[in-house]
Amino acid sequence: AGTLREARAAGCGLVASFHDFRAVPTAARLRETVARARDAGADVCKVAATLRGAADLARLLDFLASERDRLPLAVMGMGPFGRASRPVLGAAGSVLNYGFLGRRPQVPGQWPVGTLRERIDELGEGAGMSDVGCRTSDAR
Repeated sequence: AGTLREARAAGCGLVASFHDFRAVPTAARLRETVARARDAGADVCKVAATLRGAADLARLLDFLASERDRLPLAVMGMGPFGRASRPVLGAAGSVLNYGFLGRRPQVPGQWPVGTLRERIDELGEGAGMSDVGCRTSDAR
């Protein structure tokens, strides 16, 4: 709690982060994760889950669409379908979308930051997301 108070006093936001390295949680578990993040005072709730197929991506898209009005969401997939999910979820409204700078990704499935932005912009045009943006940072 002291660290959170210090961060808030310094003007920093809080990202509550949830990872499931085995699967995409149930819709109820995803909603519970957002509620817990909001109750903890988070500014953003990050959810990263391992996708095994199209149905998993559909579940994350449904989650993003239904819950993003409760708290800003950063949603991304990992695993076999993770790479494909990142620009799709970015265009659908995920507020943090991780790309890499340099030669190699930090984790499997990351796109080079410039390519990720292009893909999100391309998909966003078709989805009415003209305000999709990209911030880059070389903080390591």
